[in-house]
Amino acid sequence: MYNHFMKQLLLFDIDGTLIRVNKAGREAFFDALSSLFPSKLTGAFCFSLRGVTDLGVFTAFCRQFGIPFSDSLWTDFSMLFMEALKRISGTYAWETLPGADEMLNKCFNYNIKIGLATGNTRACSRHKLSASHLNIPDFAGGFGDDSLTKTESVQKALHAFPCIAPCNVLFFGDTMSDYEAAVNAGIPFVGIAGPDFTKNETGNPFPVIEDYLSLLNSPTSSLYREIFGEPGCK
Repeated sequence: MYNHFMKQLLLFDIDGTLIRVNKAGREAFFDALSSLFPSKLTGAFCFSLRGVTDLGVFTAFCRQFGIPFSDSLWTDFSMLFMEALKRISGTYAWETLPGADEMLNKCFNYNIKIGLATGNTRACSRHKLSASHLNIPDFAGGFGDDSLTKTESVQKALHAFPCIAPCNVLFFGDTMSDYEAAVNAGIPFVGIAGPDFTKNETGNPFPVIEDYLSLLNSPTSSLYREIFGEPGCK
């Protein structure tokens, strides 16, 4: 029986939230920029990809080097970036957060919708999730193709599920920009422990979990009940 206290939609960032962050994305980004602008990248790549969107980083790069941005230029870069990611990612081990696959499957079993709110492009999102053997059949959300900020990405993710009220949504992320995006959208947030959040840190206005396995193994916790209802209810 459906429990009306359950969440109806869970949004997930990808890097650091469903899969472990590695340097494949950064290396691929640098490789694509080097191919498109060989005379510009003569030193170290000084742009952070953490907590930002691919489009946001690319436009910042163009701005810094005085390169006129255009949709066609972004399309050219996106293709080079995807090719580089496919080539480079083969040299990296793709690791999911403990319990991530079980978490997604439990949501499917409880008829809780899954959405993505990520800075990755759609193509890169598909590739990373596939390489990590994570399956999200209904591939909807907000992505780094057309979102300059994570706030915009989260807002577009919510627009992909227009019949679900913000109070029935929960966003899992691992950066302060994820949290700020959740606040701006008026939706509850759960932090994943990492560089930005510490599980035992006091004062956070949101819960922080180590991984999904720890959540699934705590069916009497308030967060578990918030998502899935009381144990045994469905």
